Amino acid sequence: MALENYEEADKYLRRSLQISEEEKDGLREVGCLHFLGRLAYKKGNIKEATDFFEQCLQVNHEVGDVFLEVELYIDYYYLARDSQELEKGISYLYKSLELAERIKEKDYLIQISSLLASSYEILGDVEKTIYYYKKYHDQTKEVTSLEQESKLRGIAIQLKAEESQRKNKAFEILTQELEQKTQELSRSYSQIKIISEIGQSITSTLNVNKVFRRIYESINSLMDATVLGIGIYNKQKDAIEYKLYIEEGENAPVFDIPLSSKSSWAVWCFKNKKEIMINDTEEEYLNYLESMTSTFGTLRPSIIFCPLILEEEIIGVVTVQSKEKNAYDQHALESIRALVSYIVIAINNAETSEKLAEEIAIRKQSQVELVELNNKLVKISELDGLTEIPNRRRFDQLFYEEWERAKRDQLPLSIILVDVDQFKEYNDHYGHQEGDRVLCDVAKALQNVPKRGTDFVARYGGDEFVAILPNTDEHGAIMVAEKMISNIVALQINHQYSKVTNHITLTIGAATITPQVEMDREGLIRMADKALYQAKDKGRNRVELYHEQ
Repeated sequence: MALENYEEADKYLRRSLQISEEEKDGLREVGCLHFLGRLAYKKGNIKEATDFFEQCLQVNHEVGDVFLEVELYIDYYYLARDSQELEKGISYLYKSLELAERIKEKDYLIQISSLLASSYEILGDVEKTIYYYKKYHDQTKEVTSLEQESKLRGIAIQLKAEESQRKNKAFEILTQELEQKTQELSRSYSQIKIISEIGQSITSTLNVNKVFRRIYESINSLMDATVLGIGIYNKQKDAIEYKLYIEEGENAPVFDIPLSSKSSWAVWCFKNKKEIMINDTEEEYLNYLESMTSTFGTLRPSIIFCPLILEEEIIGVVTVQSKEKNAYDQHALESIRALVSYIVIAINNAETSEKLAEEIAIRKQSQVELVELNNKLVKISELDGLTEIPNRRRFDQLFYEEWERAKRDQLPLSIILVDVDQFKEYNDHYGHQEGDRVLCDVAKALQNVPKRGTDFVARYGGDEFVAILPNTDEHGAIMVAEKMISNIVALQINHQYSKVTNHITLTIGAATITPQVEMDREGLIRMADKALYQAKDKGRNRVELYHEQ
């Protein structure tokens, strides 16, 4: 619609709204507000559209038009989606779905299920995407089935009526016409029955090639189909791509027809969203094309082209063609129309299933890789980058767990704080690289001392290390600490600048406690730290156990 037409429509709607308000005609008022909201949305004015929809919803609470309320929530969804608030839009769809289910309106249920499926597909929720695509498919199939059953019942009733009339002497002069009508109705009945069987068959499989073959095998019982083709629009190529094309029983290779073509029936059908039925292409082509050349295969005199439309969007075309002139009539066109709805459902189901299967496989692989990466990151985050033993962060986590366990079970818990003697002097004289090597050697030697799986050694910071000894009393703590000192002495790492001795030594403070409810676990660290300073004051290269002063 041109801009001036929008403005003219806006003017008349506002005038109509004013009259409705003056006459207190609530039904017409909500209609005007609804159309004004939609008009504002088409003009791109989201805020104005929202205001009109909110007024409409408020007035409709008094009017009570449930059908209008369903459409309003669908309109709210589009506003939210265009504002990049998809999850908010989904909440409106659920409100709309609840109302549609209450009034049992199938067309709304189909539309809402489709929108929910596509929304969850964007959000990456595979389970809900599959659920609502299945719901969309089931409801569409049910509606189509009900329509076919209704047609069959109507035809059957009409056949009986025609038969009754034919027996009436008053209509004897119409016998010949009635017989002709009966034959036509019988033909329609047979066609609908065959189409229904084809529809049930092709919508029961997710294999596109099987779908296509079944259509071709069945359609020749309805009409002459020398050629059957289904072309799907390829956005990247900007062309109609024929992956499914059978000519005289043989599958053709995949081929494309660019949308720029001026000599393609398929392109004309796609661009104009209109059907084509011609029984002599040489006589009629100028009504559609600039020239008539074969895009693929042999030129056929009789053709039908129908657009494939999914959710008001054209996705491709279907064609049947005959080598005979005047091969098709209105019955043939109606049969293709009926088949098109089944074809769209079958193709959409197959492509959705294939796409979801690929996404599931990719996501499963991504999840495996993510778990592996997370495990690596957790390990890295809990290890000291230099010494490759647990770091302060991991110590804090484990200390909390062991403290709570000891408090619950009333068991002793010991902490050992370790300091490398005169390490600053070592760094200053031997260099930081040598200092780093010493820290690594010390870390490895300390880690080898505890023998139980529950004991734990970590780098506490700088040249300090810490050990947690669960269920260990004071005597056990002293034994572990002395073993640590002797292990480092055994390394005989030269340190000529130490005031303690001429090799690397350790000073250790230890503390043991059985945690009580009112105690703070940091208190145990402070106790071990005090013991460490006592050991330093007494000359280093020794262990001191914390005792209350």
